[in-house]
Amino acid sequence: MREITQEGLSGRLEKVLVERSINPRCSVALLDGEEVLVNGASDLVGTECLVRFDNRIKKEARSPISYFVSTGVSQVYPHFNGFAPEEYVFYGMWPANTNSQNAPHSYDEFSSVFDPGYTTFFVDIGERNEEERYLISRRKKTPLRDTAIPLIIGNSLPDYDRSSRVIMVKNHRDRGRVLSALRQNKLQPIELEARAR
Repeated sequence: MREITQEGLSGRLEKVLVERSINPRCSVALLDGEEVLVNGASDLVGTECLVRFDNRIKKEARSPISYFVSTGVSQVYPHFNGFAPEEYVFYGMWPANTNSQNAPHSYDEFSSVFDPGYTTFFVDIGERNEEERYLISRRKKTPLRDTAIPLIIGNSLPDYDRSSRVIMVKNHRDRGRVLSALRQNKLQPIELEARAR
């Protein structure tokens, strides 16, 4: 049983009901009847959402702080009880209107469309060949030496207790490969929903 505090929810993925908007960026939601804050869901009042509670916030906030991940959780997980940070990995597909249609994308492109909370870096899977696989951080783009998707999942994702773990793809073929590899590793693939920020 999880505790409804910032520390107790650290890194967890949970389903909340957005109750009211505080400002254009932040809203109040309910998790098991307790109020939590959600960044990025102000326009979703009355909607159930998946949110990720940030694991780098160490001080106890008045209400636990989370970040919007996606809507439509009831269709995918009708009896969702949340996931611990070691149980899931985010994946996303680049929207067609992103600037770079070839890898590597930039961290700014990622953060302008997605915000699952603190993300030290993400994996960018290129469209053309296996040489187009990168770790993208705020400061640099590092080509991956292990380019097979199962090896990327096993060796190149950040520690779950320190950061969101994210793999970005450009096409449905690579999406299928990522989903298959995550499931083979007994990880829940969670799709990030694009949101203009």
